[in-house]
Amino acid sequence: ILNLSNNQLTGTIPSSIGSLTGLIELDLFSNEITGPIPGDLLKSPILEALLLGNNELSGTLPNSMIAHSLEYLDLAVNNLTGELPAALFTLTNLGEKEVTTILIAMALL
Repeated sequence: ILNLSNNQLTGTIPSSIGSLTGLIELDLFSNEITGPIPGDLLKSPILEALLLGNNELSGTLPNSMIAHSLEYLDLAVNNLTGELPAALFTLTNLGEKEVTTILIAMALL
């Protein structure tokens, strides 16, 4: 578990975080992180929770960022645009509530 929430972090998310194959939870909630979400962020085969809400992330969600073990995904209160990756809707562990929250956060509902 890597919890760096509420630390006023700035800059972009380094793609090297995707190399942490033992990562179960990445919590970067409520910082000042900018830029796109790296496509290889979800390389960890056991990642269950990704909390990136309340930042200043921009761009689209990469198709490659969907981890099959993902149970919780928070992207609310960012500047994300574009279409959701189709793979997002095939995640059996991700609940309908989380998908709806993503849709609302991206103003796609």
